[in-house]
Amino acid sequence: MSNIGFIGYGSMGAMLVEGFIDSGMCKPEDVFLNTRTQSKLDAIRNKYPQIHAPSDIPSLAEHCDQIWICVEPSAVPGVLDILKPLFRPKHHFVSIAAGFSILEIANFLRQPAAQVTKVMPSITSKVGEGISLVCHGEHVNCQQRKETEELLDNIGTTKNITEDEFEITNLTACLPGLYAVILETIAEVGARHHSSLTLEETTQIVVQNIYGTAKLLHDSKMKFPEVVDQVATKGGITRQGIAIIEDRLPGILEDAFKAMSNHVKPSS
Repeated sequence: MSNIGFIGYGSMGAMLVEGFIDSGMCKPEDVFLNTRTQSKLDAIRNKYPQIHAPSDIPSLAEHCDQIWICVEPSAVPGVLDILKPLFRPKHHFVSIAAGFSILEIANFLRQPAAQVTKVMPSITSKVGEGISLVCHGEHVNCQQRKETEELLDNIGTTKNITEDEFEITNLTACLPGLYAVILETIAEVGARHHSSLTLEETTQIVVQNIYGTAKLLHDSKMKFPEVVDQVATKGGITRQGIAIIEDRLPGILEDAFKAMSNHVKPSS
């Protein structure tokens, strides 16, 4: 693969850079990284001394064919404004910014035929278990598609979708955050109800329990109701808790999914 550039180095950008290098798909010396945060730059250069760290975006664009835009959505227009006069036909832009369609990115660049791919990765790719949603613009060629998907396949699973299907981000990239909030709440409530345990101890119990439950579902191919039936005996304490959750949780999750779906839709 030719040189690959990353603009922005937040949690997702860091996960992608480190994942691509650690998987062997990218050599550190082929990676160009531009970030405004010196501490993050120092950390990645300590881990991979061969990484190039150009001080500005024009230098990165000059040396890279594939350019990943990993900044926060509010910073995307500014980045594209810098890239606009630097555009070359070789450039393949890969954006992980929610809220910007492929057409909008091409319009910002003033290049209707710009080669743009939209990706929504998941933080769980950090452990090789993420699902990355991918949509290639019509001008992205076969080689560019192949290279992008090979990168992502080495840190998890790639799912090709149409652009109007990015709403399922709430089942991929968003879900780890929802799980974390729910599990944190369980740990906190558990600590309050069991005074002999510290919050650290209940957190360890919850994490081990969810890991075991996920592994059970994955490895044994059990269905959700089957797990419930094996744990919750009729009239037992688990059934009492399940009854409360079944009554209240669906409404909360409906509201959460509606809020996320409304936010992720690209502006027209």
